[in-house]
Amino acid sequence: MLVSLRRFGEADQLLGDAAIRFPDGPAASVAYAMSAHHQRDWTEACRRWADVCDKFPDHQDGFVRLAETLRVVQRFEEADQVLAQALARFPEYPAVAAAFAQSAQARGHWDDAEKRWNAFRQRFPEHVAGWCGGAEVLRSAGKSDQAEELLEQTSERFGNHPNFLLQRALNATRRGDWPAAFDRWGHLKTSYPQMNLGGYIGELLTSWHFARSESDPLALSAVPPPEFAALAGLEHSPRLPHGTALNGRELMMQFESLGDHCEFGLVQRHFGAEPLGLLRWSGISPHNLALAITARFQGVGDPDHTYVKLGAPGGEYFAGDKRWFFMHTFLRSSEFSEEQAFRKACQRLHYLRAKLLEDLEAGNKIFVYKKHHGELTEAELAELQGAFQSAFPRAALLVVRAGNFLHPPEHVEAISPYLLLGYIDKFSDQLAAEYISHDSWERMCRRAWSIAGAMAREGDAAGCTLREA
Repeated sequence: MLVSLRRFGEADQLLGDAAIRFPDGPAASVAYAMSAHHQRDWTEACRRWADVCDKFPDHQDGFVRLAETLRVVQRFEEADQVLAQALARFPEYPAVAAAFAQSAQARGHWDDAEKRWNAFRQRFPEHVAGWCGGAEVLRSAGKSDQAEELLEQTSERFGNHPNFLLQRALNATRRGDWPAAFDRWGHLKTSYPQMNLGGYIGELLTSWHFARSESDPLALSAVPPPEFAALAGLEHSPRLPHGTALNGRELMMQFESLGDHCEFGLVQRHFGAEPLGLLRWSGISPHNLALAITARFQGVGDPDHTYVKLGAPGGEYFAGDKRWFFMHTFLRSSEFSEEQAFRKACQRLHYLRAKLLEDLEAGNKIFVYKKHHGELTEAELAELQGAFQSAFPRAALLVVRAGNFLHPPEHVEAISPYLLLGYIDKFSDQLAAEYISHDSWERMCRRAWSIAGAMAREGDAAGCTLREA
């Protein structure tokens, strides 16, 4: 009840008291450890899970949870030691064996992870985790063809299991087999409509868009199902007139993020909108955005201005323009060398720059900017407004701020016909669905769309009057 009332501190204290009062069984101590786990207090969670393992050495899940939290705080060697000892103690417990394989996988130790999943499958052949985990590691190691073969070996046994279908769909995306990918994702979405597939399908559509921009024949010939085409904004009339009753996806397609941070991109994804944008998954300061706008993003995608860097061993490359911004690439080092990632980054940045300039010139969207750390100062706001007025006078800018007693959440005010200030209840420091105020963003955007429409109609009426005169 306390947790449901968001009184987490009191709930934690109550569970701590219970762990002392009921020392004979693991239930209270496990709940106490999970309390720190749910609050993402990882250091304390490690301590509490270690206490569970000490007091209740026959409680296998305690060792799995302890290793999981140790990995979060990057104490990888300790996590591996905990699981190796637990595996010797509980050789017939599949969750421990799976966690042992995942421990190597989390570190990007693909060879070790592959061996551990192979051992898992030999010991527990009827568990789908061994086949899915093995395929995931092979795919991460750049062996998507071998991953496909592994999945095919057991398609009859696990063909309807959601995790198995997920791995098959992910593998088709990774291989660039776009017809198969659309078919598999569509089948999974229909078979398990309760699964949250938004992020996966968003990456599918982004990768497919980029493959088309690179003249990939398979991507050019692939036709996405109507539902996926709608998510990507490929309808015949993407520009909807103001005053039209828009659903959440249609509304979010009328906006484009200019940074800073990925929050608004995730808001769009929440409402089923997957537009392709240069700065949707980027970090850029207000000053650098003003400079880039003034320069009309000149040189973005040129090799002299482009860079790539690896975010983590075995992880994703980040790319950007040395002068102004950085962004996600969704390219992984297990699949692409740095040289290959650099070439792709140049191609993609050049393509996205052209697309953004076209949208800014047309003035058909509302461009959204928020400052990730702190509030946009009046000087920064004035610099941004000046840049837009000089370079793209028809483009509407919506600057988003956290609400206060003067400007409550969802309030929107028009500073000028092409500058709106909007307010939401809070920004999120953690890019996870449960921390983002989707509904507040949606109401604010709906209000901004309405105000922009009213100003556009007033402008059209004034233009008609002038022409008549």
